[in-house]
Amino acid sequence: AANEARATLAAHQRELSALEDEAARLERALSTPGADAGIMQKLRAAPGYERALAAALGDAALAPLASYAPDARGWRALGALGVAPEGEPLARYVTAPAALGRVLATTAVIPRESGAAAQEKLGPGQRLVSPEGDLWRWDGYFRGSDAVGEDAGALRLQRLNRREALTGETDRASEAVAQASRACSELDDRQNAARMAETEARHALKRAEDALAASARKLADLEAEQ
Repeated sequence: AANEARATLAAHQRELSALEDEAARLERALSTPGADAGIMQKLRAAPGYERALAAALGDAALAPLASYAPDARGWRALGALGVAPEGEPLARYVTAPAALGRVLATTAVIPRESGAAAQEKLGPGQRLVSPEGDLWRWDGYFRGSDAVGEDAGALRLQRLNRREALTGETDRASEAVAQASRACSELDDRQNAARMAETEARHALKRAEDALAASARKLADLEAEQ
């Protein structure tokens, strides 16, 4: 039982250590120079929709919220305009500043295999994206996700989601370690108590044996006097 309890504790400790190592790597990746630049820092996408959001924004995801200036680029909140094409509204899966209201309102998510045919039905300003990161625009432009490789924006969104998930996983792993540690301590306490009881029993037996031997000697002395 003791060996099993210690093995369980060691397994939970390894799991916790692996999660903490992953969290540390994520923090380093998310804190690289320039990581806080652009509106991407203020975005969140539901797991599985990170590539779709990154495809909808493209390089514009690197632009910050800003007021107009001849030497600047950025995003401004302009109010609602336009409607989403047929498909799942991307806005349903995204948390974003109001400045992205228009692009999200005119973007829908569809299966990759449906994109080319659906593109022909898009109205002005509308666009389609797939969960894999493909993009189809109303003006005829398209961009397949396999043509551009790993998107830095999508990767960052995935890392943010993973960091959030890791928080819960690490908390659960920490609690598992604490419970296993308590179980080992309780088992150690019971074993120590059992050893102490055994030692005391041996001492008591020794005292009883000594008393019996003394009584036997005394009886022998009395018999010798007679």
